[in-house]
Amino acid sequence: MAKKSVGSNVAERSAFGRWLLLVFGLGLLATAVGFGVSENRIAADESRDRRLSAQVSAQSQVLVEYFDRATTVLLLSAQNPAFRNFYRAPGSRAAKIAAGGPLVDDVNSALMFLETLYPGEALGEVCFIHGNGAENNRVVGTHVAEGSELSTNEIATPFFAPTFAMKPGQVFQAAPYVSPDTHEWVI
Repeated sequence: MAKKSVGSNVAERSAFGRWLLLVFGLGLLATAVGFGVSENRIAADESRDRRLSAQVSAQSQVLVEYFDRATTVLLLSAQNPAFRNFYRAPGSRAAKIAAGGPLVDDVNSALMFLETLYPGEALGEVCFIHGNGAENNRVVGTHVAEGSELSTNEIATPFFAPTFAMKPGQVFQAAPYVSPDTHEWVI
């Protein structure tokens, strides 16, 4: 058996030590990079959360103002003579809708006017619902629904259900919902 010299053992140990230092150094470098990335990610998440929170607060304020305005508009429109005249005119609901004319035109004009009171694209449709749950009139933008397009039963809609227990002349503002038909907000 050949003996290794003392110098070769020292060289091997020195090479092994350098290799070990390199491995530890790479490990420390990876750990430091990991901590740096983690800290940057946490900071980015916190920054994003602050921005989102600010946006949500601003949007909430806009929504509150919007519904305050909607309440005022509804209270004013509930007293609109076009709606009152529709009910005071002789004949059944269906006969009035089928006949059309100035009575229905006035209601449609009142609904179109209501749309103009809401900013931009905020309002998808405006409906005039009869006490039995059927639509008397509906306006989407400038499109006036034909009598055959009107819903015959809105009673099951959670938006309208509470209104059917009310007495004539009472005003009710329900929470808005997205129409399953048009996928637009209904107010």
